Amino acid sequence: MSQPFKRVLIGLGALIAALLIGIAYLSTLISPAKLTQMLVLEVREATGRELTIAGPVRLGFFPKIAVSAEQVSLSNAAWAKKLQMASLEKVALEISLLPLMSGRIEVNSIQLAGLVLNLETNAKGDGNWVMGNAASPSGTAVSSSTGAAQANEKNSASDADTAGRNAVLIENLHLINGQIHYQPSSAAASSYAISRLSLQKSGSDTVISADVKQDTLAIAIKGKMTSIREVMRSVGTEAIDIHFDFELALGGQPTQLKGTAALNPSKPSRFDLSFKAGELDLSALPAFTSPKSPTASAPTKPTSVASSANTAATKAFNTIAPPSQTPTAGRAAERFFGDTPLPLDYLPNGNGTLNVDIAQLVLPSKVVLKKVVMSARLSPQQIDIPKAAFQLGNGQFDSSVRISNLQGSPSWVFKGQASGFTLEQLLASTASKGKVSGGDMRAAFNFTSSGISPHQIASSLNGQSQITIGSARLASSLMSQGGDVFITLFDAINPMRKKSNETTLECAVAYLPVKSGMVTVRDSIGVETDRLNIVLTGSVNLNSEQINLAFYPKEKSGLTAGLDLASLVRLQGSLVKPQVGINKEAAVNQALALGLGFLTGGASIVAQNAQGAMNKPHPCREAMHSWDRI
Repeated sequence: MSQPFKRVLIGLGALIAALLIGIAYLSTLISPAKLTQMLVLEVREATGRELTIAGPVRLGFFPKIAVSAEQVSLSNAAWAKKLQMASLEKVALEISLLPLMSGRIEVNSIQLAGLVLNLETNAKGDGNWVMGNAASPSGTAVSSSTGAAQANEKNSASDADTAGRNAVLIENLHLINGQIHYQPSSAAASSYAISRLSLQKSGSDTVISADVKQDTLAIAIKGKMTSIREVMRSVGTEAIDIHFDFELALGGQPTQLKGTAALNPSKPSRFDLSFKAGELDLSALPAFTSPKSPTASAPTKPTSVASSANTAATKAFNTIAPPSQTPTAGRAAERFFGDTPLPLDYLPNGNGTLNVDIAQLVLPSKVVLKKVVMSARLSPQQIDIPKAAFQLGNGQFDSSVRISNLQGSPSWVFKGQASGFTLEQLLASTASKGKVSGGDMRAAFNFTSSGISPHQIASSLNGQSQITIGSARLASSLMSQGGDVFITLFDAINPMRKKSNETTLECAVAYLPVKSGMVTVRDSIGVETDRLNIVLTGSVNLNSEQINLAFYPKEKSGLTAGLDLASLVRLQGSLVKPQVGINKEAAVNQALALGLGFLTGGASIVAQNAQGAMNKPHPCREAMHSWDRI
């Protein structure tokens, strides 16, 4: 054996011996009790919460540094309902040696068993997952604006340094038997059972797989994305390009979500996303079927880094289990269009594209849409959806939407048309039990508006829409499914309805012009049946949500049995609670026609409008407008 080679072996032996001596020394230097104390202090400094380890703590130093603990829990926010935000039956960590010697904890992998995570928000919208020790060490307040600025700058630097020191960057994670409970303030709670979750490093990517269950819905996830460790390290501090490709099985139905995102803290992000599914059944998703809470707090604007994180996290959880969009139960009873702002700020703040392709979409109402496609272009100031289309039966619906001025009061443009539908196909796709045959349909709309809530948008609506229905045969049982108001309405319009099993609809046309939220109906709704011609006049105020529509039915035979106040109908009241009343103008007109002028009190002028409406020989033709104008 050559002399140089002997020296190498001797050097290696010495190094191994030194490492063994170091490990032996380290095992005496860092006891389980001391490590527990370090962990408790580290968590307290980073989060302001108390970490409790009630079970045994075990250390291992060869071949890697490892620590395991049992019965671990993390305290909750002071205002939270649960005492503990998180608890674990067992946790096992693999820890980097050198950072540990300098008082920092960097976790290469973590294994969790029996996780229970309690997430909730308070009335202000704060989430209990937002942590941080906000108290100043000195406890003193800053009185001047200059001092406040200096303190903020110092605190920001300190926070950044603390975040850098306390960051727990995880390469690999394995979880079994986990539970997540989420309770938004004044909204329905949701729970998720995680039988298995795995994040495994693979080159520059993280491979992710999970089996989750929400109520009866099974969710399986598998795919990969840019290293989560690198994402956590870079987001908010430096530019990073992220790619992801996931397969999600919702109730056994596969879907695919893939895309890229370029994140940069100094400029708007860039993203390209695509979602594709063979079949997606929304009626099976608890988020669309769970009962909503009667109340929900209004969104708040973030005012700090912590509240920004809180808002982002809240949005993520609310996307899975969205809270009610109605402020109060009383408010819901008063309004058809809600005042709660639409969640446009949920959208990514950047430039990008979104493409959706779903072969079959089952809505919560069980209506089945096919070939659902949408393409969207997003920017910080505008959302442009040049195509949103679907098929229902043999019909095709095509539309486009543009939303601009997203940072202020949004402006809206809606355009669309539908053709190839029949009333028979439309009702067959719902739970309607009434029999219908025929009824070719066509519709189009062209609206502009502004506002952030449905009520604001409705109040500012301008434009027009039109829908036509061709010849159809309607079973009387169909008319009885609209509720008490509509049964009363149909009976009043046609008292002979109950003596026939069906009604023959010859045509129906509704042209609805809207200006500043006011829908004006001037003989622009006409219906013709085998027995009656019906003309509607009046208005619908979308701002006050008040209806004032007069129905003018006339028998085609031209015969009348005399004054029949039951057939002189007006639909009035609110959109939520419409009521059937008497059409006084038509009543005056019929009284005059029967020579009962003394009953009218000389109100013959009032009856002229009714006379004109009731003498329309072809209501559908009179109401119809050119499709080119829509």
